[in-house]
Amino acid sequence: MSEFRVPTPKELQELRKKVGLTQEELATRVGISQSLVARIENGQVNPSIITLKRILSAIEDQEQVSPSLRKLLKWKGQTTKMQQLIGVSPNDKVRSAVILMRRHGISQLPVIKKNKSVGCISEGTILRKLMVMDSQRVFSLSVNEIMEEPFPSIDINESVELAFSKIASGVEALLIEDQGRPVGIVTKIDIIAFTRI
Repeated sequence: MSEFRVPTPKELQELRKKVGLTQEELATRVGISQSLVARIENGQVNPSIITLKRILSAIEDQEQVSPSLRKLLKWKGQTTKMQQLIGVSPNDKVRSAVILMRRHGISQLPVIKKNKSVGCISEGTILRKLMVMDSQRVFSLSVNEIMEEPFPSIDINESVELAFSKIASGVEALLIEDQGRPVGIVTKIDIIAFTRI
């Protein structure tokens, strides 16, 4: 028989947030008070094994209904072999951005400076410049000379459903952040492919 590992109060809180449940929603699903959930997460109360298993079951049920972007990123890493965020610096040349996009089969890149998103560059951005400038000149420009506004950001613990609604409203891509640090990109095709699995 496998041994049941008791998660720490902090781990419980992180699991709850990861699936997008509030303390009140979790309490309702488990049949306990919100204040008890708060005390459990603060380490003030040790729940019974039965209560703990009900909490974990409610969290697992929610994860099945509305998986987080953390799960989508993990899936994307397994299916595309892209384990990390691919981006460029504002000082990189447009030529370097094109090489990266081509190598990885992607159409847009975040522009990252000191672990913060400061803009984006896409095939469309580059094509628009090529329509009005000599190609050699375009490719020798720095990214910061043609970059556009950053992609809208979304926290890694938010649900795929929320990302879906943002993408469906016309956003080309979302920058996924973990504690304010860019960790991935989710695009229309990512949402479509993940939703059908």
